[in-house]
Amino acid sequence: MRSAARRLLVGFDGTPPAVAALRHAVRLARRNHGLLVVAYVAPEHPAAVLVSPFGMCSPLPENPALAGALLRDACAGIPEQISVVRVVQHGRAGPALARAAERFACDTIVIGTHRSLCSAITGGVERYLRRHAKARLVVAGASGPRRRGSPAAAKPASMRARPSAA
Repeated sequence: MRSAARRLLVGFDGTPPAVAALRHAVRLARRNHGLLVVAYVAPEHPAAVLVSPFGMCSPLPENPALAGALLRDACAGIPEQISVVRVVQHGRAGPALARAAERFACDTIVIGTHRSLCSAITGGVERYLRRHAKARLVVAGASGPRRRGSPAAAKPASMRARPSAA
């Protein structure tokens, strides 16, 4: 049996899936009296632009002060009894989150589900963390959280069996 999630890292970029991941991580931290590390990963390239699943584009905060403000605002509603650490990482999201999880000795990483063409092809952050992170991975999305090893989480959506047309 797995131990309770006591040290949680949540990847946060301000998108709706990241907000869902943060909410789920807060529930886990409250239930298990855990530490919550909220990490924002600053883009690798200065001209990086976020394209949301809703078609809107917005520049990502490259400035540490802007990223810090995004994290501060996101963490403002977290109950006081939960210990929170805010951290800004730099580089590609997958490796940066894995490094942060190791740095803070997190036993669980919680991310939001981002379904884009790029992540469907490459597997994105989720695939990277499943392969390289030492902590267990929870993917929070519209259909609820998925944990490493669950049947729905075993393969990316692009590789799951589809019913054949009769």
